[in-house]
Amino acid sequence: WGDGTSTTFTYCQIVALGGILVHTYTLPSCGQTSTGGATNSLTVVSHAISPYCGEVASAATTSAKVIITPVTKFSAPSVACVGTALTIPNTSDPGPDYSTGAASTCAVNANAKYDWTLDGVAVVGYQGVPLSKSFIFPATTTHGTHTLTLHAETPAIGCASTDYTQTICFENPPQPVFTMPTPLCVTGGPVSPTNTSTVDNTCAVPQYVWTVTGPAAVGYAGGTNANSAIPQFVFSAAGFYTVQLGISSSGCGVINAAPQTIAVDAAPTTTMSPDATVCGNNLTFTFDPSQTTTKTVVSGTTLP
Repeated sequence: WGDGTSTTFTYCQIVALGGILVHTYTLPSCGQTSTGGATNSLTVVSHAISPYCGEVASAATTSAKVIITPVTKFSAPSVACVGTALTIPNTSDPGPDYSTGAASTCAVNANAKYDWTLDGVAVVGYQGVPLSKSFIFPATTTHGTHTLTLHAETPAIGCASTDYTQTICFENPPQPVFTMPTPLCVTGGPVSPTNTSTVDNTCAVPQYVWTVTGPAAVGYAGGTNANSAIPQFVFSAAGFYTVQLGISSSGCGVINAAPQTIAVDAAPTTTMSPDATVCGNNLTFTFDPSQTTTKTVVSGTTLP
C-alpha cells in the first residue's frame, strides 16, 4: 500500500468484494513521490502470486495521494468585555499544499485562505485572508451575543473543511461602589456595607470579592462570606481596617472599588485612682494617665 503495510487477498475474496479493495491509511502522502513520478503520493503495488507457480504476472503499480483532512477552528472566550478589543487567533490546521510539487515535509499550507463572518455578515477586510491573520473585535462592539464563523476556502487539490462557529457574549464591565456605616464598635454586633454596585448578568453571574485587612481577622455572620453581595462583618478587635470590594466577571476580569479605611472602637472604659482626701484652697487638679492621686485612663476609642 506504500505506507509500510500489505494485505493478502485470495481470488475468491476479491470476487466477493466485487473487485473493490479497501485500505485505511493512517499516514499522509505529503513529501513522498511515487515510482511513477507522482508528487505527494505513495506507490501502491499489486502482485499476482500462485501458491504453485509463484508470481505469475508482472507487478502492477499505481499511486495513492493520501491527503490530511484540514481542520478549521479558532480560539475564543465564551464571554468578553464591552469597551475592550478582543483578538481571536486562527488556530486552524489547513494541512499541506498539494498543488505544489514534492516537499520534504508536511508543512502547513502557507497559501491557505479564510473568510470570517460575524452575525451572518461577511466582514470587510477579513475575506480571503491568510492563516496568520487574527480576527479583532473592536472596542466598540455592542453589548450582547455575537456569532463568529470561520470558513476555509477549499484548495484546488485537497479536502474541504467544515466551518467553525462560536457564540461570544459581550458584557458590560461591573462598577463596584459601596459605603461603610459609622461609627463602628466591636460590641455593636455584625456590620453590613451598603452595596450600590452595578453589575451585568446578561452573560454570566459576576462574583463579589470583599477584602478586609486590619489588626485582626474579620469574621462573617448570618451565613455570609467574602463573596456575598452584602456580607455581615464581625470585628473582634478595635483599630483601623481597610475594606475593599472587587467584582469578578467572566469577560472583564476583576474591577476594584477604591479602598476605604474605617475605625472600629472597643467598648468605652474609664479607670480612675482610688478615692483620696486632699486638703487645701484654690487647688487645680489634672486628671490624666500621668497623675498619681488623680490618675485617669480612658480606653476604647480608636480615633483621637
